[in-house]
Amino acid sequence: MAVTSIVLQSTKDFKNQNVLALGYRLLNPRTGAGTRSMHGIESTYPNTIVNIFKTTIWAELHRCIGDALLLHLLMDTITLILLKNSCFLQVTGPVIASVLNTNKNVQKCGRIFSFMRMYMTVYVSALDAPHNEMAEESSDGIKTSGAKTIASQSRELKSVLSLEVPKTLILYSASFPKRAGSRLPHVFNSIGKGGRAAAWLMNTVLYSPKYRLSCIAPPDKAQPLLKKHSRVKPQLQPLCRILKKLLCKHSKLPYGLLLQRHCPLAHSKQSPVHKTGAEDKSAHKASGPSHPPAVRRPSEAPQLFSCRKRRRGQVIEPLAGGDLKGRSGDTGTRDQAFDRSSLELRVSVSSVAAFLRSVLRRLIPRELWGCEENERAFFRSVKLFLKLRRYERFLVRHAMYNFKITKCAWLFDGRSSQDKSASSNAKDRHVSSQELIVKTTRAAKVVGFLFSEIVIPLIRSNFYVTETEATRNRLAFFRKPDWFAIKKEYFPSLTRHIYRLITRTEAKKILAKRSVGPARLRLLPRGGRKGVRPIVNMGRRYPLTVTSNSGKKIQKPSSNSALSRPFSVLSAEKQLNPQILGSSVLGQNDIFTRYLTLVRSFDSIKHDKLLEVACSLFSEDEYMLRRYIQTPCGNRPKFSTQAVPSTRYSQFVSDAREFSEFKRNCIFTDLVEYHYCSRDEVLSALRDHVKENIVKLGPSYLMQTQGIPQGSVLSSLLCCCIYGHLENNRLVRIPSMHRRFLQGDLKRNELSSKKLHDSSQGGKGGKADVALMMRVVDDFLYISSEVQHARAFLRAMACGHADYGVELNLDKSKVNYDVRVSVRLDYSRYRDQHLRDATTVAFEGRPGLKMREKTIGSVKSKGFLFAAMKQKAYSDALAAIHVQNVSFLASTVEAVISAAFSHIMSLPSSPVIRDAGMTIDLSRKEIFWLGYRAYLASFKRCKVSPELVQDVRRKFDQLVQSSFEDPTQLRWLERIAKDANTEDFHRMWV
Repeated sequence: MAVTSIVLQSTKDFKNQNVLALGYRLLNPRTGAGTRSMHGIESTYPNTIVNIFKTTIWAELHRCIGDALLLHLLMDTITLILLKNSCFLQVTGPVIASVLNTNKNVQKCGRIFSFMRMYMTVYVSALDAPHNEMAEESSDGIKTSGAKTIASQSRELKSVLSLEVPKTLILYSASFPKRAGSRLPHVFNSIGKGGRAAAWLMNTVLYSPKYRLSCIAPPDKAQPLLKKHSRVKPQLQPLCRILKKLLCKHSKLPYGLLLQRHCPLAHSKQSPVHKTGAEDKSAHKASGPSHPPAVRRPSEAPQLFSCRKRRRGQVIEPLAGGDLKGRSGDTGTRDQAFDRSSLELRVSVSSVAAFLRSVLRRLIPRELWGCEENERAFFRSVKLFLKLRRYERFLVRHAMYNFKITKCAWLFDGRSSQDKSASSNAKDRHVSSQELIVKTTRAAKVVGFLFSEIVIPLIRSNFYVTETEATRNRLAFFRKPDWFAIKKEYFPSLTRHIYRLITRTEAKKILAKRSVGPARLRLLPRGGRKGVRPIVNMGRRYPLTVTSNSGKKIQKPSSNSALSRPFSVLSAEKQLNPQILGSSVLGQNDIFTRYLTLVRSFDSIKHDKLLEVACSLFSEDEYMLRRYIQTPCGNRPKFSTQAVPSTRYSQFVSDAREFSEFKRNCIFTDLVEYHYCSRDEVLSALRDHVKENIVKLGPSYLMQTQGIPQGSVLSSLLCCCIYGHLENNRLVRIPSMHRRFLQGDLKRNELSSKKLHDSSQGGKGGKADVALMMRVVDDFLYISSEVQHARAFLRAMACGHADYGVELNLDKSKVNYDVRVSVRLDYSRYRDQHLRDATTVAFEGRPGLKMREKTIGSVKSKGFLFAAMKQKAYSDALAAIHVQNVSFLASTVEAVISAAFSHIMSLPSSPVIRDAGMTIDLSRKEIFWLGYRAYLASFKRCKVSPELVQDVRRKFDQLVQSSFEDPTQLRWLERIAKDANTEDFHRMWV
């Protein structure tokens, strides 16, 4: 009866559907009689959570509290069942993932977890309480209807300051306009330059119902709205006049000349020459298509609004002013091979900042800043925006840093813009708190508008922005003609080995048969003489619309979303038959190193062999896919799919108990969605994915002719499977304990270090060989106590396997005999690198706590030395906006070492280390000694506050004096610290 009431209630509110109602719906008279015991309800999928409430304990609870309280417990609360490792299973209430997403309470999930260990029921009524902004009580207790109170205005200011500047719009924009003289789709080019245009622009920026930083209006919709928004309030007249001046200056500003002055083309043979009048025209005519046009002084710059026809060999260069200018001579060196690194063609951040500063000073009237301090503060924010790394965010709050509102005369009524006394007495201007909130909100919207409509279009239309392999997350800026030259030079080698160029007609014909669109391919500069690396993005939906049978245009999904079912099936086969992966290692908890490396492992695999191996992977004819949600503590929910054989059907409670063995601090919710997928469907999807993989690079369509498609969710798994097939067929005679373990000849408890030592000494049967083969995707590691076995493995790999497309890379392979093997952290990838380039800094929220969390994550995976350097790089980046707190940094050092101690002490409880019989013989004082010593070693390599060094040194000396009386123990710790302090660490920079 209770479940029937819950289903009836959930049919009225689909967004907050109860977990118990999932899988049920109202009875359709045409389908059948519905479920027994539930009149008027039919079951679409079996909801196994309902079976929990059929037990005796819930029947006893029903007898004690009655119908009303039990119905309230099932409908209005979220009830969780405690599992292992602080995991929970949700059995009642709305799906907790939808509650957290709807109310933006993801961060509150962490606080909820602290209470769930004591209480099994969590009430979420407070999360669903609506905020009524139209009728609230003021501080005086008077209700105001319609008028905004201080509380609502403060919320609006907070929402505007927390808006993110869309930095992703400047990334990977390499498109060129089709013809010269065509206007860019920018709002300045659509609304004109009169007073009515300025009034519409101002009203759109200040009074948009949902203010967001994006393109204000498309060109075709801007013109009809001008008459509707032409009225201006008296207090906004100064801002309207400023915007009118801005639009007039925009139509006359020579963007192209300023760009060539501050950021000249790197691959041009000649530098810009200043000429005048007839000399410029004659030089331009005589230069031909192999020389860049002369650049005039700004005072003599022509208007860039010509619509000349595009000559052959001429590249169209986009200009941020809306018009485009054809530049002849940009292709002069493109057909020639580059004799220098691609990174040498990039433009420095200071040059890009100088170009933006030059444009903004000529474009934005000085009345908008109010004073020179605000102008300098804005330019500092622009430079900070340019220095952001790939995944860092930039908010309007950061753009308003050191921006003084009281200096802006246009914010304080209409008379302030013309009254000189008002502007001169800006220091003496006193405003109320409510008025200050309103003015700050208005100024923040204008500053956000400058970033979204001027700064970002200037960068996007003139530069190609990307990260590089050498500088990691640090962004590099290329002039678009320079980037086009790099892409043109690499394109022949791309189509020679991996891809085949196809026509647009052929590509559309193939894509019409497939359920997915083409993937995006971009080029990543590698640095040095290595050229570029192709990167394929198969997780993003490509904007390609097709017409369905009903005549509607639909957008095709991405490749990764279409391959979700094959990926779930292959993951299930990996669990059922681990021998198909061979000696693959799929986690960082396993020991691995690079010993033998293959040449272009992904790109050299033969398609026919790959499909042949794929046909032998599946052991079942049909699979059942079950969808559920994982909600980690403090993170966003993750939708997961579990694939099992169709003959195996289990309760979700037992599956959740299995999930909790490998997860921590998660809530599992069953979505009650079941789908069936046959073996033939999976093979058909794999065949289309491998044989007809089409990518798009600019306007060109490419089809992959060999290799595993990179960028998909299946790439690593397919690579492991084909190399596992190679091991099981070609390397079967090479002894390996890993293969014996997978075949069942060797038990897990026989892998302990003591038993391996006994077997290597001979044991009862004489001297035995201890051999181990491990592989991370395409990197092999083989360790053996017998030289002949190692040589046999080397011969088997060196001869190659042409039918698989496998070839050994001798330049990256290493062979050693009679060496002492020691395990240490590898810092070689950071050699001669700056850690700040690989650091993603969170400037918003509570940046200090986020720095502490990331440093703790680094010490768990990379050790004390790397964590100390990472903390220094992070704190230096935060110093651009926030003031450093020495006491907080000292407490962070203590927290990082304490977290490392807790992590090390929890390792023996893991199944791998426990079954291997390994132990950790380290005490708390020894771990703290190593941590303090690592921080002091890192302080010697970088400039740190003397107070922080003294604090860490004092704690280190106190620890040595109070805890270490035996000098032998100190010498042992000194030897460990010296062994970890490698040359790679000394060549790693902050």
